[in-house]
Amino acid sequence: MRAQQRTAIVTDEYSNLIIAGAGSGKTLTILGKVQVFE
Repeated sequence: MRAQQRTAIVTDEYSNLIIAGAGSGKTLTILGKVQVFE
């Protein structure tokens, strides 16, 4: 996981806009965010 993905996961904001190309880890980032909230 890249630093930008970690930042998106641990950011304490209500919503995040993730814009990236295919295969860049968008789903992994969103799933990481869900795990943090559980």
